[in-house]
Amino acid sequence: LSDASNDHDIALTSSNNVGETWTPPVLLNSDPGSDAGREDHHPTIATDGDGTWVVAWISSLAGVHTVLATRSVDDAGS
Repeated sequence: LSDASNDHDIALTSSNNVGETWTPPVLLNSDPGSDAGREDHHPTIATDGDGTWVVAWISSLAGVHTVLATRSVDDAGS
């Protein structure tokens, strides 16, 4: 997702009916409202098939790159 300041964020949405309907997007980076100038990009998603999901991405600010991640253990319910 990108806002008017060209601030890119990482969002998750899901469907439990083969894409017929989708949940509203949930921002995964913890500071989407205050990270202007920080670029969050190149997300990668993985699952163990038993309800644990991990999303990792690169967050860049002023040429410094950091790998960030978040995890859900309830089949992406939270």
